[in-house]
Amino acid sequence: MPKPKKAFQVVQRVAKDTKHPKKIFYVAFRQPDGSLDSPKSSGQTSMSAAENWATERIKQGDIPVSKAQPANPREELIAFLSDFWDYDKSRYVRGKLARGGAIGRAYCKIMGHTVNKHVKPYFEGRRIRTLTAEDFDDWMADLADDEVPAGTINLARTSVSVALNHLLTQRRLPWNPLTAVKPYKEVHGKRGTLSVEEYRKLLDLDGLDPRVYVAICLGGLCGMRMGEIRGLRWADVDGARKLIHIHTSYVEIDGERDQAKHGSNRDAPLPSAVSEALEGWRSESPATRPEDWVVCDLEQPDRPMLADPMREAFYEALERVGIKDRQARKIVFHSLRHLYDAGKEIDLKVRKGGRRQPFPGAGEGRRNLVRVAEIDESPSKLWVARSSRAERAFVSQ
Repeated sequence: MPKPKKAFQVVQRVAKDTKHPKKIFYVAFRQPDGSLDSPKSSGQTSMSAAENWATERIKQGDIPVSKAQPANPREELIAFLSDFWDYDKSRYVRGKLARGGAIGRAYCKIMGHTVNKHVKPYFEGRRIRTLTAEDFDDWMADLADDEVPAGTINLARTSVSVALNHLLTQRRLPWNPLTAVKPYKEVHGKRGTLSVEEYRKLLDLDGLDPRVYVAICLGGLCGMRMGEIRGLRWADVDGARKLIHIHTSYVEIDGERDQAKHGSNRDAPLPSAVSEALEGWRSESPATRPEDWVVCDLEQPDRPMLADPMREAFYEALERVGIKDRQARKIVFHSLRHLYDAGKEIDLKVRKGGRRQPFPGAGEGRRNLVRVAEIDESPSKLWVARSSRAERAFVSQ
């Protein structure tokens, strides 16, 4: 991957329009297509002050441009949004990546799909310059009347607002009318969680695809997300130190990502139940080299198992252990991670008279509490590690 280009370049010039010429630092900002605009005076006499000035301008979205490029008065909203969210063609995406920003192909695809489904039916044929705040307010109200969830309405609003803000930053629009239309209040339903007893039944279930069994172990006993499980390689399993190194994830559209979700790279403890499941699967797996995927596709071992078959196999396993109300309880594959995090609500008892024991290799994860249930060895006890303080605690259920 090429090194991201800096968002601006600072050059020193002599200001000749003053009575006593002095050296002034000018800043050339990088444009959406990756090129540099002509340098603008920062009015600063030191390099660091000029860089601070440029950084502040970028934060405020007030980047001076050589010449305003007004939006085409005949440009239609949907045509503009379609190009804007096309990952391979978008000047916005190219410019964001050139400036060192992050934007994924999956995100752009979701936004493009949202535009086609919820924006296009209302605004097809409408020109950008003719749209008002009232138009957008009526549109969101119509979506609500059609029983579209508030979260989806807000996502649709974002798919338009980000694009219009981009035109505003380039001074191609006088203002973004969506700034006057506030998002809807979202009511987030709480995801369901399996009980420890239900999870034990899953681990005792016969006839499961061994890859799915491994995934269920990694989700419930190591707190791994599906994308992190699919991105796990054998080289990341450190049996000697009883750790799993979590630093990648794998999603269908973007492929392998070089970090876990939200940048939560970490080391998770490797309990014996998971270690035995991994060893058993590795003895049968067609892909066992250190660089191979742990949960691989059987037909194409050079790629991870697809997400949909893994998810469907998990749902079938829930049915087989008697969980018929999965949808009503909002139980999904990610619920395994919620089970893993349930230790947050347990009163901790620190081992050995209250002395905190160091936990070698504990990662600085995004969450404070990480827990691993040693179901096969100590069904009535939980191992708990606080990754942020690298301590080990012992909990009795």
